[in-house]
Amino acid sequence: RHFLSMSSSSFRRICNADRVGHCSNGIRRHKATHPRATQSTHAPVCRQYHDSKRPISRQQKTKGEGFLIEAEKTLAKKTWFASSTEQKHEEAAELYEKAANAFKVGGCHAQAGDAYSKAAEIHRDQLKQLGEASKCLSSSGAMYKNVDPAIAVEKYQSAISLLCDAGRLTQAAKLSKEVAEIFENDEEANISLAIENYE
Repeated sequence: RHFLSMSSSSFRRICNADRVGHCSNGIRRHKATHPRATQSTHAPVCRQYHDSKRPISRQQKTKGEGFLIEAEKTLAKKTWFASSTEQKHEEAAELYEKAANAFKVGGCHAQAGDAYSKAAEIHRDQLKQLGEASKCLSSSGAMYKNVDPAIAVEKYQSAISLLCDAGRLTQAAKLSKEVAEIFENDEEANISLAIENYE
């Protein structure tokens, strides 16, 4: 009863849960304020909290997949005029970004990174919007950083290249720092790569 009345932010702070929902550490830390809490009473509440997040993730993933389908259908449309072609690509890029945002909220980092990357390709190659392309590549790198640092570096470096070409050196420097931190935290990476990007 005590845990069910808590806010989600408070619950997360005390809940050092694993997949099966055993939060004995949280119970021990809060025994003084919750003397009746035991692992047998706490574990079901913990599972309830984590299980409540899964439907949201599934909903967002489904939503993202729907946006991807719409984007692909939009790109497949035949157009006869330049203005119509440009509008088609703008709509497709927007749909890919919507898909990426949905995947991001749902915790599907690799799929979010891929969708951001597809939006970036359209902005760069079709619409010649290098600023938007670099923004999407940066977002793609941020997503891949959670699941595949090597791809994250690739996306960040592509964004850095575009930013340097546009003279936006401050933003390029910030992304270079992100790349340096990835190399620094990678035990198998050459430390000189981290130093090079910090410089």
